[in-house]
Amino acid sequence: MNAGRVLATSTSRNVVSEVTRDIVMRTSDMYELFELGRSVGLERQRNGSMEMLEAVVRACSDEQEHLAGALALAGGVFVATQNKHARRVCDALVRRQNGAGGPSMLRVWCELAPYIRLPNIHEVVAEAERMCDVSVLGNLAPFVSEQSVERVASAVHAASVDVLLRMEMGTSSYEDAHRVVCAAAGVAQHLVDGTDRGLDRVWALVSDALASTHWASVCTSSDQIYEDVGRAGTEDYRRACTALVSYAQRQNSERADAMVNAVFALQPCLRYLPRSSVRVGRGREGAVLFYMDLLEHIAGQLTTRTVNALVMPLAVRYVQSVERDWFESAHALILSVLDAGHAKVAVWYARVVLALYP
Repeated sequence: MNAGRVLATSTSRNVVSEVTRDIVMRTSDMYELFELGRSVGLERQRNGSMEMLEAVVRACSDEQEHLAGALALAGGVFVATQNKHARRVCDALVRRQNGAGGPSMLRVWCELAPYIRLPNIHEVVAEAERMCDVSVLGNLAPFVSEQSVERVASAVHAASVDVLLRMEMGTSSYEDAHRVVCAAAGVAQHLVDGTDRGLDRVWALVSDALASTHWASVCTSSDQIYEDVGRAGTEDYRRACTALVSYAQRQNSERADAMVNAVFALQPCLRYLPRSSVRVGRGREGAVLFYMDLLEHIAGQLTTRTVNALVMPLAVRYVQSVERDWFESAHALILSVLDAGHAKVAVWYARVVLALYP
């Protein structure tokens, strides 16, 4: 009989304790222990022996070096069963945990974060940053404090720039981009639930992370666009975009102007593309497409000065584009600018339309 089966079926507390100690001492992969705890918990729940749960970790919970393993095992039991005894054990072990518990513990923290307050979450985030694990950062982002979320947003943004640069070299993948988009969606949750104070920089970082990776996330190659999930992107992408628009629309014109200026500073191509006839890679063009779509929804929050200096140069470049997506986005953006009352654009746009459709 294997060790997992013993934990799931044995009625002897001593046997369970000894087998648990042996498993935790021999297993270096914390997520493997978490999955074992999950399967043990489900089996115990079915056979009505939930009183055995505390014995699963009692044997090794007093030893600091095995604390992470005990927590991973108990965490799997709790997440699978939502059992109150397992929850109490997890709470006690989390309070005693020093540090992040090593790289293999990161996925376990992601599983526990929705259910259990993690007093060491900043140490876990630091470990994820050190390991450049953007998936973990995204999963933990909704649970960090508003004071710390900018740190997570900066790490996610750095990962997005890496994806964009590798895309231009032809070495990025859908999986890389999708991980960043999911992480950005996790950070964007603060824009929905937060107090709006001090999150403008987070808004800019999330915006540019999506701009840098969205093209790669919906393309299978540089020539076949939107083949996978379409222009609207994945559910995570749409959720993050909704948060961005909602946050921007709650701000006054002064703050909205500052936020838009911040993203133009993060993404230099927004400034140089309108002044250049040189074609750039699809990644950069995709970033511009993202921003035209975003600015369409927040043009009403911006001052005429920002519209004239930053927004309109983008639209002017693409308003006669032969590529449908850029053409449509540019015209939608201009119509949004007109609807916002920036009337000086109207005469010029009328001439453009007459030229396009004589």
